[in-house]
Amino acid sequence: MVRLLIGLLALLGAVLGLTWFFLADPRNLVAVNPDGLLSSGKRFGLEIGMPMKQAAARMSALPGMRTLKVMQGGLCIGHAFQADREVMVLGDDSWRRGSVCLIGKSGRLEKIGWQYGFWPTFD
Repeated sequence: MVRLLIGLLALLGAVLGLTWFFLADPRNLVAVNPDGLLSSGKRFGLEIGMPMKQAAARMSALPGMRTLKVMQGGLCIGHAFQADREVMVLGDDSWRRGSVCLIGKSGRLEKIGWQYGFWPTFD
């Protein structure tokens, strides 16, 4: 009976720990999806269609994030964007080691790209 109780407590602790891990910081979800390009929905606490300035401020405020460059069009994480798109490249220097691209058009967030791993590609 004691072993069963210890086992159940250990299982509950593991479930609570994983829940906290994924909810503590939206970037922790990269553990299950290390790269991608999103053009609808939500990711990293951002929503497609929100103001680009607001999205940039939210990402820049996360611990370990730094803006690497902002450009009109160009290449980011293997995707090319036209000159009418604002492309903001952020590096994540936390333990996650990755990069995030915010792509905007007409002042609105149009796409979110990300790549995480041991050797992220910023270009």
